[in-house]
Amino acid sequence: MVQDVRIWQLGPGDFGTLRAQFTNLRSSAGLMRNEDEDFSFGYVVETFYDQPSAEVFLLAGAGTAGDLLLFRVTLAEAVPAAVFSSGGGNPGHSGIVRSALCLPGGRVLTAGEDGCICAWAEAGGDLEGANFGLEPTVYGAVRPVAAGRASPY
Repeated sequence: MVQDVRIWQLGPGDFGTLRAQFTNLRSSAGLMRNEDEDFSFGYVVETFYDQPSAEVFLLAGAGTAGDLLLFRVTLAEAVPAAVFSSGGGNPGHSGIVRSALCLPGGRVLTAGEDGCICAWAEAGGDLEGANFGLEPTVYGAVRPVAAGRASPY
């Protein structure tokens, strides 16, 4: 399994040029866990592009504990921006998180191998200046409309 993150140029002049790579995110201090005498590395869940700020964010999971860490990614570095923790009465996921969506108000909705869907809010006070303010994820079918034909959608 490859858990490296690479950023490639998609412009017409230098299409396919490697711009940045992060090969050590899994061993970031916020993602490593010691679970039952077995050391666990983190894993990459999802990337988000925030159009208003033109920033890229990467969501990563911590072992099988269900805690999540959001990184702000530039071509030079990946810096932790927010922590989502299953502590404080929130059971979180009991398995690996496999997908995520951003919701309004700085919340993230995740789905995991445990069959659960969880809504997360940023853990208060964990990181200085951690207000990440991502726009909600927009997914939807784009259907072509035939000229002169009414669309029921």
